[in-house]
Amino acid sequence: MVITGAPGAFCAGGSLRTLGRPDVAAMRELYRSSLRLFDAVRQCPRPVIAAVNGAAAGGGNELVIACDLAVAARSATFGQTGPRVGSAPVTGATNVLGVQIGEKRAKEMALLCRRYSAEEALELGLVNRVVPDEELVPAVDALVAELAALSPATWRSPRSAPTSGGTRPATPSATGWAC
Repeated sequence: MVITGAPGAFCAGGSLRTLGRPDVAAMRELYRSSLRLFDAVRQCPRPVIAAVNGAAAGGGNELVIACDLAVAARSATFGQTGPRVGSAPVTGATNVLGVQIGEKRAKEMALLCRRYSAEEALELGLVNRVVPDEELVPAVDALVAELAALSPATWRSPRSAPTSGGTRPATPSATGWAC
């Protein structure tokens, strides 16, 4: 499965308009639906690839974190927005990201809200590959073809294998968090 966005904007996450005068019920539903999406991506029986073709901010960055593989266009940017806009990372930036890029780097990303270029995201380990913008679709198509040539029975093992720390990190809904 491939997840991508409209040209220039992979995914921005939540709406900033709702933070000024939050509707508590709507915010809870956004939180819950975000968790359901994160869980669905993490538990998908097939590998999930993020084809990042623009800004991946806040919840969009967390969507990249949820995916098994990520290919970024050179113009893509990444980062959390939480403390800058008065919200908090609610899906993967607080637990799964630390396993992927290291605890200190994950805290830096979540707390300081810096923007990272595609090349910086590659160095951090947030993405697997960076390609020129015009080569994103062919690069992802090639990755899909490479995966399709493998036995689907083998996809489950590496995806559920323990990561650093001995266990596959729990998704937030599995931790019992509730609004």
